[in-house]
Amino acid sequence: MKLGKHQIYSFQKSELEEYLSDDEKGVLSNLAKMIKIGILNSVGVKNSGEYEFSNILYFTYFMIKANEGEVLT
Repeated sequence: MKLGKHQIYSFQKSELEEYLSDDEKGVLSNLAKMIKIGILNSVGVKNSGEYEFSNILYFTYFMIKANEGEVLT
């Protein structure tokens, strides 16, 4: 959800860590699961830690869910 909240479409794993709490950093292994089910793609050279959403609709969904209930000004 933090990807959507900060409107991050493509990122490096190291960049994502700056938005996460210490507890959340422990679940970064979920990136592999998100790749396996087709939400994220690994981009760049092999093992570069660069990722992006495989479909703009996934990204849009994360943005909407992350911002639900917030009033836009």
